[in-house]
Amino acid sequence: MNDVIHWLNDNSSAVQAVSTVVLVLLTGWYAWLTHRSLSESNRPFVYLELVPQDPGSAILHVGNAGTSAAERVHFTVKTDVVTRRGESWGKEPPFVDGLDYIAPGGRLTYLVFLPQTSEGKTGEHVLDVEFKYHGAGRAFKSRVRFDVAQFNGTRYERPPSSAVTRALETIARRMPSESSTMILHLTQASCPTCRESVKVGATKCRYCQSAIPVVASQEPTGEQPDAVEAPYLGDLDADGGVSDAGE
Repeated sequence: MNDVIHWLNDNSSAVQAVSTVVLVLLTGWYAWLTHRSLSESNRPFVYLELVPQDPGSAILHVGNAGTSAAERVHFTVKTDVVTRRGESWGKEPPFVDGLDYIAPGGRLTYLVFLPQTSEGKTGEHVLDVEFKYHGAGRAFKSRVRFDVAQFNGTRYERPPSSAVTRALETIARRMPSESSTMILHLTQASCPTCRESVKVGATKCRYCQSAIPVVASQEPTGEQPDAVEAPYLGDLDADGGVSDAGE
């Protein structure tokens, strides 16, 4: 033990120099990791997503889940899919023309038709797409494969709340004008002299100051008033909206 202590004392300068070099290397490695982490967080991330819509069709999403814009997005279809209508997926607009720009969080939607597949057979129709894009001063490349056959016969169901929400929003847009008109007829009458609107039950017009005769319909009879039919707002269609069939 004493020999080790004496050796350290005799070579203290060398030990200090080695410690400094190790510290510099560790600091540089940590700085590189930090820079790499920041670079990875500030980049575009283009993705393809296939969502079944109805039996025989699907929705193709092309989006950017990154934090910076994706530019000059080009697709190369390695393995194409031909639909039951004889149409090629490789000739769809995003695959043929590419995309010049996709904003962070942006997403484009395309309707595609599914191919005719054999029952119980997988791997029959596989879409293999490679795509390249640029962003944040760098170039990126990715690849995705879809077994399209698994989407046949499936359907994406919207949450029931979304249909109710859309129906309520449509009703809310129509209610202000229609309900205000109904309330106007129930609470106001017309002056027989100047034809201006006055309150029901008023005995004098505030515009022409003429007397307003009290008609029998304005006198209380003790009977319940007739029910007022609410305005028809339409039927709820299959997509949860309000149709105009009844208007």
